[in-house]
Amino acid sequence: MRPRWLVALVGSALWAGPAWAGVRLDAVQAMRSTVPLFERCELTARVSGPVNNPYDPSEVRLEATFQFPEGKPVTIQGFYYQPFELVGSRGQEVLQATGEPVWRVRFTPRQVGRWGYEVRLITPERTQTWPRQTFVVVASARKGSIQWDRRAGTFRFETGEPFIPIGENLCWGPSHQPLRVYGQWLRELASQRANYVRVWMAPWFLRLETKETGVGRYDQSRAWLLDTLLERSESAGIFWQLCLLEHGSFSRSQDPNWHNNPYNQALGGMCRLPHEFLTQPQANEMFRRLLRYMVSRWGYSPNLVMWELFNEADFGEFKTEDLVSWLDETSRFLRSIDPDQRPITTSFHGDAPKEVWRLPMMDAIQLHVY
Repeated sequence: MRPRWLVALVGSALWAGPAWAGVRLDAVQAMRSTVPLFERCELTARVSGPVNNPYDPSEVRLEATFQFPEGKPVTIQGFYYQPFELVGSRGQEVLQATGEPVWRVRFTPRQVGRWGYEVRLITPERTQTWPRQTFVVVASARKGSIQWDRRAGTFRFETGEPFIPIGENLCWGPSHQPLRVYGQWLRELASQRANYVRVWMAPWFLRLETKETGVGRYDQSRAWLLDTLLERSESAGIFWQLCLLEHGSFSRSQDPNWHNNPYNQALGGMCRLPHEFLTQPQANEMFRRLLRYMVSRWGYSPNLVMWELFNEADFGEFKTEDLVSWLDETSRFLRSIDPDQRPITTSFHGDAPKEVWRLPMMDAIQLHVY
C-alpha cells in the first residue's frame, strides 16, 4: 500500500501544486490571560489548508516571539499537537484522539509584568503574522528552572535555592496502564520526599519515531502521554532526567532492537547498519528535527532538568571516534535550540572514553555499575 500512496501523493502534488500552498493561520488563542511567574503560557493556533508533513519545518512552521518591556525578545518554536482522551476497558488504558489537530506554543515567563507576543506561520510561499496580543505575569511561589553550576558542581533553582536530586530510575511503565502506574510511583516518591526521576523514551514506551510512524513523523499518542506524565510530575514536585535514545535500538546482539528501529533501511530508514545512525547525513538531520520538536513541546517545563542523549551508548554498535563526534555535535546543537540551556548528559555501561569527558557541552557523565 505504501508505494501506491506515494504515487498518488506525487500525482496530487503535480496537479494541485505544493502541499503547503493555501495554508492559512486562522486563529491564535492563549490558554489564560494571567500567568503565574515560572508557569506555562500556552498558545493554541488553528491552521487550515493542506500540509503533507507538519513535522517538516521546511514545509511549515509556527513560531511566537515574546517581548517584555525591559528584556530582549524570545522566539519559541511551535509544534503540531493532537489532543487525546483516556478511554478503555478495565485494566487497559486506551488513548483516543479527540478533536482536530492544532498547533501550540509553550513558554515559561521569567519576569513579572505585561508581556506581548506575536505569532507567525511560515511556509515557502509566505509568512503570516497574527496581530500582537498580551498577557500578564504575576508573582508566584515557584522557583523556576534548575541550573547547573559547573564550577561548583551543584544544581540551583533560578531563584538561588540549592537543588539536591534524590530519586529513582523509573525508565518505563507497563504498556497497558502507564498513567495509573506512574501516578502511583510519583505519589509514593513524593511522599518520601524524593524529587527526581530518570525516564526513557524507550522504543516500546515514549519514543516518538516508531516503525509504524517511520522517520520524520511522530506518534502523537505517545507525545500526549509524555505531556500528561510531565504535568503530573510538576504537580507532585518531581523533576525529570529524560533519556532520548537507548543502546538496544542500535545493536543486533546486546538487548537487540535494531530490527524495530525506523532508521533501519529494512524498515524504510536510511541506515543499512546501526553505526550509520551516527554518520549518515540524513539520519543526523532527521534526528535534529526530532530534537527541535521535543524542545518546542517540553522545553518549557522547569521540571525537565536534564537531557540524556544516550543510555549506555557503549553497548551500541558504534566506533568510539564516531560516537564522540556525534555526542559533541548533537550536544552543541541541543544546547543551541534549548531556551533554558539545560544540562546535557549521557551514560555508559563501562568506562567512558576520555574524549567524552572533554566535550564542552557535556555537563555530566554517568557510569552504570551493576
